[in-house]
Amino acid sequence: MRKKVIFIRGSGCVGKSTSIRYAYGELIGLGAKQLPDYFYGAGKDFLDILELRGFKIGIWSGGDVARILRMRLKTLKQERCDVIVCACHPGRKEGQRGKTEQAIRDTLRGYRAIPIDKSHAASKSKQDEENRQSATEIVRAIF
Repeated sequence: MRKKVIFIRGSGCVGKSTSIRYAYGELIGLGAKQLPDYFYGAGKDFLDILELRGFKIGIWSGGDVARILRMRLKTLKQERCDVIVCACHPGRKEGQRGKTEQAIRDTLRGYRAIPIDKSHAASKSKQDEENRQSATEIVRAIF
């Protein structure tokens, strides 16, 4: 399998981190095992490495700040993850736009980039449904 990075791209409060948490749960349900000593929680965001079907899957649910995203991606790359899943915020201010996506592409050169776009849903229940659909899309993209 060629190495790949799957990133959920969208503005704030569209469910990027929630979709990643749901995908994490789906992977655990498929039999993925946590590698010891990697889990790191930071508020609602987390970093972890799972192993499933002989592949290492690195997950960082954050993606709002390019500097932090770059640091977490470097960790997952150094740990030789075959697949990396993360969030990607497009940036709020002029001059910040595109910095997180550029951090992903620069840090993970040689990884195939697979963006999954997220947007605001019409209602809270619709948002949860869309987050679960995005989670399934992430898991499908892994394999």
